[in-house]
Amino acid sequence: MADQSNSHSYCSVFPARNQIIIGITLSFDQTQKRSTLNNVFQILCLVLIFSVLSFVWPVGTFAQSEPASTSAIIVTPTFQEVVLQASASAVTSSITITNQTNQEQSFELFAVRINQMERDGTIILSNKPLSGEDNPTSAEVTISQPFVTILANQKLEIPFTVKNTLNLSPGGHYVSVIIRTKAERVTTTPAQSVLPAISSFLLIRKEGGEQYNLFLQKVQFSNNNFWWKVPNLVVLTFENQGNIHTIPRGQVVISDIFGRTVIEGTVNEGSQFVLPRSQRTLGVRLRQIRFGWPVMLYKITALGASDPGAVTFEQTTFSMFVSSFSILTIVGLIIVGMGARLLHHKWRARRKVAP
Repeated sequence: MADQSNSHSYCSVFPARNQIIIGITLSFDQTQKRSTLNNVFQILCLVLIFSVLSFVWPVGTFAQSEPASTSAIIVTPTFQEVVLQASASAVTSSITITNQTNQEQSFELFAVRINQMERDGTIILSNKPLSGEDNPTSAEVTISQPFVTILANQKLEIPFTVKNTLNLSPGGHYVSVIIRTKAERVTTTPAQSVLPAISSFLLIRKEGGEQYNLFLQKVQFSNNNFWWKVPNLVVLTFENQGNIHTIPRGQVVISDIFGRTVIEGTVNEGSQFVLPRSQRTLGVRLRQIRFGWPVMLYKITALGASDPGAVTFEQTTFSMFVSSFSILTIVGLIIVGMGARLLHHKWRARRKVAP
């Protein structure tokens, strides 16, 4: 009788213990599921916040200040335009040399023709005489003082004359006045044969037959047809097919498919010129003026006119923009979604296996 009582008592306690264990297991699984879902939700919120910030955060461009000049000899102006009327026999102008050193300086002055200009603005000078049989159509520039000596902390204005010869054709003629240190004031050695020199450029324009013909040849981005980020620079290549120098002026407008101007820039803020029969590349700094979508087809229009001459130019191209961060965000969302789904399947499998 005592044995039956003990057996009955054992059987009544064992199910209660199973219920306690199962209850604890279910409670632990539910707590783990909530914690996992909360972690996934927090990760999704962080990804979405960073995505929104990447879409609306403005792209800034910073202007770099030019280094201060450390030259002790200054020539002004750096370049000047000399207008030669068709009926005039000559025109006179001048350049000024300033000696900011504490000792006198001696220079020789002479003029050479500018052969051409490279795309980056590099000037190539001729090694031939400015006038004579080798260059019968070049402008003839006569410098009043080919040799000068300037005292310490003094300046000197030097006149020059541009002659209007019969062979001088209408349009542009380009001369560089070279101011070079005299050889006797420089200690020369076999390894040192280059004399210090400064130049002043003359843009000579003979009236009576100017032909203005400026052409926008190319609009170029770092990635022409596909952008991973909003561009802050575009490079324009101009070609001057006329016979006179000119200055391109205008703007670059980048708009979306809704017609909104999102990015813009000013062409040739430094007023750089393009010589005849030459090409020149000009960088245009871009600034974002309003919100842009992370995925968008953009229309790029570069337009303007030459100054002087008022010859208009315009070129339009298209580029596809896909934000790199948006791609990372999409990939991150996919990974987080797959991870959440995998955790959910594991939780369901564990729940089925639990007694």
